[in-house]
Amino acid sequence: MKLTYLFRKQYAGYSIEGLFMQLAEAIRANGRITVAEVYAPRMTLDLTCLYQNLRFARRQQADLYHITGDVHYLMLALPPARTVLTIHDCVSLERQLAAKNPVKFRLLWLLYYYLPMQRARHITTVSEKSRQELIRFVGLKLAEKVRVIPNHYNPRYVPVPKVFNTQQPVILHIGTGVHKNLPRFIEALAGIPCQLVIVGHLTNEQHQLLEQSAIQYVQKERLTEAEIIAEYIACDIVAFASLYEGFGMPIIEAQATGRVVLTSDIVPLRDVAGAGAHLIDPYSVAAIRAGIQRLISDAPYREALIQQGFQNSAQYTVACISKQYMAFYNEVLQTEQFTTPPTSPPTIR
Repeated sequence: MKLTYLFRKQYAGYSIEGLFMQLAEAIRANGRITVAEVYAPRMTLDLTCLYQNLRFARRQQADLYHITGDVHYLMLALPPARTVLTIHDCVSLERQLAAKNPVKFRLLWLLYYYLPMQRARHITTVSEKSRQELIRFVGLKLAEKVRVIPNHYNPRYVPVPKVFNTQQPVILHIGTGVHKNLPRFIEALAGIPCQLVIVGHLTNEQHQLLEQSAIQYVQKERLTEAEIIAEYIACDIVAFASLYEGFGMPIIEAQATGRVVLTSDIVPLRDVAGAGAHLIDPYSVAAIRAGIQRLISDAPYREALIQQGFQNSAQYTVACISKQYMAFYNEVLQTEQFTTPPTSPPTIR
């Protein structure tokens, strides 16, 4: 049996592609299924791009298709009975709402959410938070088809012991977008001896805030996978006080590495973190500051969170998540009628 993963244009992004490449390897390893990965040829949102990508999708030949995200409209060119559509979040719609751009919002809503979901029979998303957002934007009737299957973390994240630096801990902050809440985090660190490592591009305003705060910091961007993993290993605390996320991958990456986590007490972050993180109100500078101070000063509490993190991250391994996907694929194969059905539907083992 052949399963084909469809990705957005190559080099358009890395997180989705990396995750599903690892998933493909895990599924391929059972030796009973052929897995192919193909990339849409165009990325820009215009009629030419859409047309060429739809033609590309229609030319693919497989027993089962899986649209991995960000090119949801390819669902319009694929057979509903044999296609799985994954929608990671609704952040693109949220951005257009915030920008007060009704034309682009309506176009994205129609092509990336409503029409693909209306055609699809088999939809997954990565968290209950994302499922609730889909209910909000497209209604319960379409969203009731959605199954929650979480993301897994990269198997290269493994426990690496480290003596915690209580005098000047290294605090890793992943992301610099507006929703990553960096200005409040900078304010919360004022006067706390530490080294802040920021991964992501900084705006001029963010640079100014950092200079005014007198925090010792290092900014890095365009890191390779190995370099990102090295940053987790080198740090003492992973801070992820985000205001909005569809899932929260840095939490389980930190837990799998054995680093203590501070994150927001919001869905889905508290669900992803389980008992393995210190939860704070991301809108409260005082709460963020108190959380960092406790993680630095309270060694037994810190160690308990790390151990809980190991236990929590164990449910997000590629082996665990690939089993969930294979079970879902089997449901699709067993319950749907193919255009030209085989004598008996194949089973993925």
